Amino acid sequence: MATGHSRDAVFKIDNPAGTLTDISTDVTGVVPSNPKGIADVTTFGKNYREYIAGPADLTLELEGIYDPAAGKAGSIFAVLAHGTATQTASWEYHPQGTASGKPKASGEALVTNFSYPSALDEAVLFTVSLQNTGTVTFGNN
Repeated sequence: MATGHSRDAVFKIDNPAGTLTDISTDVTGVVPSNPKGIADVTTFGKNYREYIAGPADLTLELEGIYDPAAGKAGSIFAVLAHGTATQTASWEYHPQGTASGKPKASGEALVTNFSYPSALDEAVLFTVSLQNTGTVTFGNN
C-alpha cells in the first residue's frame, strides 16, 4: 500500500436521520483501537503463562472543532442526546482519503461519550468516543 497523508482522512457517521454524513471538515483526529481479546488458560505447574485468542474489539476516539452551525459535529451530539442506549450509528473511516484503492473501515457503533469543553482563549473543541458493535469491515475504496 502506498503512503498517504492524514490531511486526506475522511470520517463519516450517521446523522439523527440515519444518513451517513461526512464530518471530516470538523475533525482534527481519529484514533481507532482494535485490541484482540485474550484469555489466560495457564494451569498449575506451568512456568510460563498460556493464552488463547478471543474476540476482537474496536473503539474510536475522535476530536475536532465543535461547530454546531455546520450541522456536522452537531450531528454527533444529536445522535448522543436523542438516541437510546441501543441506537447505533453507521460509521466509515478512510485514513488516507476516499481515492480508489485506499483503505477503508466501517461498522456500527454506539456513542459512549461526547464532550465539548470551553476554555478561555481557545476554540471550542469536541471529543467523542465510539464503541463498535458487531463486525468491522476492512477493505479498500
